[in-house]
Amino acid sequence: FNLPCAKRRQPLTRVAKHRYRNPIILAQEWQEALTEGRYTCPADLARHIGVSRARVTQILRLLKLCPEVLNAMATLGDPLPSPIVTERSLRPLVELSQEEQSQWLTILMRGGWVDILSHRGNL
Repeated sequence: FNLPCAKRRQPLTRVAKHRYRNPIILAQEWQEALTEGRYTCPADLARHIGVSRARVTQILRLLKLCPEVLNAMATLGDPLPSPIVTERSLRPLVELSQEEQSQWLTILMRGGWVDILSHRGNL
């Protein structure tokens, strides 16, 4: 006889070959794991999943993005079929004001990633 299965959670890192975790959803999951006490600190989480403490900090720092950007990036889904959004591409946005982040998002929605790269210095 079978027991009903609990909803499967995505792994805390890459899903499978050619499938990539959404860095926003990954950051939210890591923050949830820390908040719930499954790990005592970011260093403990890093040891458990096999990445550096700095990498955990970089991912968690994405949660400082404005809610509008967080929601838009989360709606891309998880896992992603390709690295269309990465921690590295979102990292510079954390330093921008909420207004500048909203401008970035508007450019993204209007014209796509190519326009973002060409306008990055103008925000």
